[in-house]
Amino acid sequence: MNQAMATVGLANLCVGLIVAVVCYPLDRGWVKRNRWYGFRLSKSYESDLQWYAINRYGARAMYPWAGLIAISGVAAFFLTAQEGSSLPGLFSLMPVTVLIPAFQTWWWSRKV
Repeated sequence: MNQAMATVGLANLCVGLIVAVVCYPLDRGWVKRNRWYGFRLSKSYESDLQWYAINRYGARAMYPWAGLIAISGVAAFFLTAQEGSSLPGLFSLMPVTVLIPAFQTWWWSRKV
């Protein structure tokens, strides 16, 4: 294991865990409508029912991706990147995958 992969691994592990922890209150319905926290889509502000449904859907869509990011972080600890390898750069892009469930949630909210 080299320093670059260890750094990327720790970052991905932390990001995955943080995303899961942040989504948990949304999934449980503990977060009231607000301007700062949650899936703040135009449809989610139409009613409390919409807010809770969209945030629950979004949180549940986020969990598998958060897990994938965390697993990639653990995997990075066991991989060794050669000098000039693009492996650390590739692994550092993993947190961007949270855009996939964010887009899914936006798409789903249009139908609710």
